[in-house]
Amino acid sequence: AAASALPPNVSAHGVQSAPPPNASAPHSCVWEGDNCIVSGCCRHPGLKCFRRDDQWATCGVNCSELTQASDRHWSCKELGGDMGVKHLKPAAPETAVANTSLFCFTVVTPAGVVAHGVQPGYEQELLQMMKANAWGIFACDASQVYQGARAQKGEWHSVINTDIFVKVWHEVQKEGLYKAHDWTVKVDADAVFFPDRLRTHLVDLRPPKDT
Repeated sequence: AAASALPPNVSAHGVQSAPPPNASAPHSCVWEGDNCIVSGCCRHPGLKCFRRDDQWATCGVNCSELTQASDRHWSCKELGGDMGVKHLKPAAPETAVANTSLFCFTVVTPAGVVAHGVQPGYEQELLQMMKANAWGIFACDASQVYQGARAQKGEWHSVINTDIFVKVWHEVQKEGLYKAHDWTVKVDADAVFFPDRLRTHLVDLRPPKDT
């Protein structure tokens, strides 16, 4: 379970991924488990795009870990690397820094895929309890709960939910609540999340005002 107040290519230590001159456009780089046969580019720093065949390639630290999780033959040709890394410097002393107003949201799916032994629909019960006590996302300056859709299982029994969350991000943009706040935070429904701790980290990082 996780929470993120930064875009997917920015770490909590102020490190931001950015495409080197010869890389694909950032929006075409993919996450692990997605197909990078066209872009040859991975979003996570340190990963490379390895080819299985003419139709499929995906990202990993090395090709051996990918072949171990598949019963298919892999060519293991390396098609490309990650988006590259650059550092986002803290604001200089005596200069303005970004504020810490948080818009937090989560995604719940009533009939979502759960692990063996986990009660279906548990996320709704957790959210009701957190809302009643102003915990988690409900302790942010503003919050919203969006409805997801049941994910499918991939070739390696992984959950394929990229399209679901892309759709939700589009809903966040269309609704526009985030525009009234400095940071947008996506939190897993079952994450243990303390907004005040995140605010403290943001203050310590001293991100420039227009971050």
